[in-house]
Amino acid sequence: MSSNYTEATSSDRLPRLPLKGSIDLTYRCNNNCRHCWLKSGDRKGELTTDEIKKLVDEARALGCREWGISGGEPMLRPDFPEIFDYITSKAKRYSLNTNGTLITREIAELMKRKGSKMVAVYGATAEVHDHVTRNPGSFDATMRGFSLLKEVGAEFTVQLIPMKDNYHQFEEMKALAQSLSPKWRIGAAWLYLSADAGSQKNVEINAQRLPPAEVVNLDLPNLSRINEEDLAHPKCRSGDDHLFDSCIKIRRDFHADPYGMLSFCCYLKDQEMRYDIRKGSLQDFWERFVPSLIGKVRGGEEYLKNCGSCEYRQDCRWCPVYGYLEHGRYSAPVEYLCEVAKEMRECKERMVKENRRYFRVADITIQVDSDIPFSNKPLQPKFEKFKADGPGKDTVTIRHHFELPDFPEEKRGILKYKKPPFAIYKNGNSWIYTTIPTERTISYTKRIAVFSDDYTSVSVYNDEKQT
Repeated sequence: MSSNYTEATSSDRLPRLPLKGSIDLTYRCNNNCRHCWLKSGDRKGELTTDEIKKLVDEARALGCREWGISGGEPMLRPDFPEIFDYITSKAKRYSLNTNGTLITREIAELMKRKGSKMVAVYGATAEVHDHVTRNPGSFDATMRGFSLLKEVGAEFTVQLIPMKDNYHQFEEMKALAQSLSPKWRIGAAWLYLSADAGSQKNVEINAQRLPPAEVVNLDLPNLSRINEEDLAHPKCRSGDDHLFDSCIKIRRDFHADPYGMLSFCCYLKDQEMRYDIRKGSLQDFWERFVPSLIGKVRGGEEYLKNCGSCEYRQDCRWCPVYGYLEHGRYSAPVEYLCEVAKEMRECKERMVKENRRYFRVADITIQVDSDIPFSNKPLQPKFEKFKADGPGKDTVTIRHHFELPDFPEEKRGILKYKKPPFAIYKNGNSWIYTTIPTERTISYTKRIAVFSDDYTSVSVYNDEKQT
């Protein structure tokens, strides 16, 4: 009997659909950044405008509703406005990565379309920024791009890229980002090497890598997800050395490079693991080629003796693609990440000790996790009698943050209650509480609290800077 997609069916798992696509429009770039791991490309052989539109249409037919657009510098393509307009008109959500130097008023107007736009900043001053990009005038060009986005009212996120040659002014970079936009983020805290840009390039990237402790400090672990038992009894992977199988089975996204080579991961540069869209179709890539890769890559003895049995594995960012980028072998350990993993384990142990407290009330344990370490001062007497040594059978978790998230009202969900001092929203499986300022509470601390549906956990955000 033929399938009828209009009939309801039951299933114990989600269908395997390519829900998100990402595309690098070009590997050419007007900057020549010291940390960049991508090999500079050639315009010859890049996908044409029509080929990109065809790929977008095929993806949409298969269920794709989200796109990521990047490069190189995507705006180097003269057809960028046309491509950007087409992709974003066919997507429910999109993200764009750019260095911002080539933003024109026409492009700025297009970027008013709601989506995530990340503009990279490599220094707080022209001297440092241009030193990293090796493109004199790039800092001023990026600042002009920001000005155009502001003039037309296009929202954007400032993305800070930390490395050795700009880290001495990282605090100034953060201040600059905050002056440009309410949205800012830190890019990859560690730098990838390149499998195809040459050994000299990797020497240069290595020279820009931050000390492992700084990498962890820039990307602290989520304390509420740290289980003290896991710290005491670290879990290692079993003897399975099928390196990509579990990843392939859960993938719901794909990547296209500028020349039409598709993969299930943007970091995958091995041509034997990539598919030429010009010789086939996205459907063939997704339904035949990607599943055919299951079982193809084995880690063997190198993996099993190293990453596959390492006590720090659960704290490590290692992935087979990083092994390939670093050493040309999927099974190879990345020594730099080994050191980062050790620092991460120490950081977790320290955070559990310094940033977590337990209290017990009526046989219910309240676990309080704080972004800021608790002081060693004794608790107030009213709290001291409820202090507990560790988790209990029934636990409520409170995570305390000391900065307000970017959480506009339109993203809070359905308003269920509003009466000072609180407004309450229902958003999926979460309850969101926000404080309402009034004339009498003008100096009242701003707070947002996000509760789980059963109220067993909550993240509290406020603008105070002390516990």
